[in-house]
Amino acid sequence: MKRCTIVIPDAGPFNSLWVADQLPLLLALDMKMIVLDVVYDELTSDTDNYQKDRDVKDFISANQPPFIIEETSVGQNERQKVARGEKRSKNAGEIAITDFMTSESGLIKYLTVKVISGEYFTH
Repeated sequence: MKRCTIVIPDAGPFNSLWVADQLPLLLALDMKMIVLDVVYDELTSDTDNYQKDRDVKDFISANQPPFIIEETSVGQNERQKVARGEKRSKNAGEIAITDFMTSESGLIKYLTVKVISGEYFTH
């Protein structure tokens, strides 16, 4: 597996590849792929009624790694709302990806840090 890590910020790539019956193309990238829990929940929210939700859930479950479901506080809050019978927030994915990319417990843990001449570099 390559050193690179891809963060999949929304459901679009999965939905498009499912329609084309080409989900396995994601595996050809040979890289770790981070899927935020908010995105995963959106993709798999109604497995009883939608074939796409079942297929995507089965595909991701069967391929861990390279897929990593990253838990977020936004996702936890959204699941609590759904459990109370409330609707999902329309902008939950945007909030979750922003938090993931900027927080000290998000993207940074997937980056490699090197020290060169006393300076810290991430890549």
